[in-house]
Amino acid sequence: MTRLPSRAPARRTARVVPLLALAAAAASATAGCGAGVLPGLTGGDPTSRLVVTWSESTAHSRADRDEWGDAQLRTRLVADDAQRRELLASLPSVVGPDERAPVEAVDLDEEVLVVGVYNKCTEKSHVERDGSSLRLVIERDSDTNCGWAPRTVDVWAVEREGLPTPITLRDQEGVPVPG
Repeated sequence: MTRLPSRAPARRTARVVPLLALAAAAASATAGCGAGVLPGLTGGDPTSRLVVTWSESTAHSRADRDEWGDAQLRTRLVADDAQRRELLASLPSVVGPDERAPVEAVDLDEEVLVVGVYNKCTEKSHVERDGSSLRLVIERDSDTNCGWAPRTVDVWAVEREGLPTPITLRDQEGVPVPG
């Protein structure tokens, strides 16, 4: 009598593969829903660099989250020390000195700061030169619908060389941002 191999291992594998695929899809879908920025942002001005990202997602208590909601954060251009002090004063107190230090270290004689404020789920920001102005661009995945997207602040440094005077910043809709 010849015995045929059992099909049990094949059935077990067939159950595991869909579970692995589901886990990979879930990890991919949630990758953009936290603090920080994913490497390899597309587009953008080659003279720009991401200085720091702050996010409401790092709030550990209800009071911290409330402070993020009360903060007077807005998309803006920071071109001098007074504007930098105003930006840092507008941050929630949960953004500590170590997290503020990268902004304080930027030489505003060499670079300007573009501050982007938006709710981040899968979104990513970058800065582009739009003719004679700078433009903050927020890339969105229109196929993703998030239940909650934490308020996020991305601070970009852009080399001053080649920028007009005065410098104009346009927001994600292309509207000039007041100074």
